[in-house]
Amino acid sequence: MELKKGISLITLVITIIVIIIMAGAVLLTLSQSDIIDKAKEAKFKSVLDEYKSELTLWLAKEYSDNLGNLDLNNINATKTEGTYKDLKIQDIIKGMTDSDAEKFKIVKGELIYSDETAPIETSLYTDEQITDMIAAGYIPVASSAELDNIRNDSTNVFGAGTKWSGNYLGGITKNYVQVKNIDLSSISSWAAIGDTNFGSPFQGIYDGNNLKITGLTINSPSAYQQGLFGVVQSGSLKNIRITGTAIANEQVGLLFGCLYSGIVENCSAVGTVTGNHVIGVLGGTTFNSSAIVSKCYSSGASNCGGTAPIVGGLIGSSYGQIENSYSSASVKITDVNSWWGTAGGLIGRASDGSITNCYSTGNVDAPVFPYPGDPPPSNVGGLVGETSSVTITSSYYDEQTSGKSDTSKGDPKTTALMKMQTTYLNWDFDNIWSISGSKNSGYPYLKVFENNN
Repeated sequence: MELKKGISLITLVITIIVIIIMAGAVLLTLSQSDIIDKAKEAKFKSVLDEYKSELTLWLAKEYSDNLGNLDLNNINATKTEGTYKDLKIQDIIKGMTDSDAEKFKIVKGELIYSDETAPIETSLYTDEQITDMIAAGYIPVASSAELDNIRNDSTNVFGAGTKWSGNYLGGITKNYVQVKNIDLSSISSWAAIGDTNFGSPFQGIYDGNNLKITGLTINSPSAYQQGLFGVVQSGSLKNIRITGTAIANEQVGLLFGCLYSGIVENCSAVGTVTGNHVIGVLGGTTFNSSAIVSKCYSSGASNCGGTAPIVGGLIGSSYGQIENSYSSASVKITDVNSWWGTAGGLIGRASDGSITNCYSTGNVDAPVFPYPGDPPPSNVGGLVGETSSVTITSSYYDEQTSGKSDTSKGDPKTTALMKMQTTYLNWDFDNIWSISGSKNSGYPYLKVFENNN
């Protein structure tokens, strides 16, 4: 009898243990599921997937404690020069709001958390890819001083503070890749890279690697061909994100003054540009048919005075090919005594080239008066101010925000229609464009700027 009671007691204990284990397994599953749900909200499920086994072991070991007090070192963010904040596991599972979740991002497969005053360096390339680029002849650029030095045909330190730091021979024919965000605010007036008047144009490649160049200031009221780059000839500017202000005389933009030939692609410019002739927020002029601007955008303000201003939201004057680009910059002719002024939401004057799959939304304020004895001018438009032998295809402007209604230099659409994908005939919304009511104020945006809208 006593033996039977002992066996029954053992059986009961085993049963209870099994029940507890099963209950714990259910709780463990639920807890892990809760974490994964939060991870999805914060857009870093790939990081959780990478550390799935570590998470499971951690939960199994620490489940009996208060999860809100726990930590998982393997999933902490890296802290580098104050750019990243430490991320604790309790931030995932406890007290997270939607706005908090938006601050979590994955960069190069690592989980990071950004506050408003510490922008994340979201580079396009992995370290391995940058290493391969440098092996192929690219020079790393990590600071304002190094950016300034690319104009010099001399050996200087580039990539300082990074694994690629070393002595490199610079110059305007070399290829460069940006490896850190760059702040130019300490330079009171930037001197354009690539000498003006085609003396020594930039002929290399500058790849901004999707990193930022901020604080650009150009204050040269009498200068020509001004921008981060002055004149680019048979060169390439790509993946550059630039913000700042520029004041100069003619052919002025934040990124370039004159693109004589070559390509500018996947670039953005945000800020204010002011001058007297051929002014645009991204660039001043594309000089001939071999100058190409592709998948770029601008926002801010483009202001032009003088007696014969030419001003656009993206480019002042274009003889080249503009494709898959847009501008939300306001455009203004500031001198009420201007005659023969030309202003457009995207391009001021377009000649001999093409504009394909582009749009603009900025206000165009151009009180242009005819020269005495001439008829009233027609060189102000919502998309393009003046055209000559240019082909415009599937390109639009917002007639409400621009304040214009011309029909021969781009198709006017209401704001509501501008926010509908069906408006944009033959546009590639699979590979190039996206549209969402929650991004870019509902207007189309370029996929290459997915994280900027």
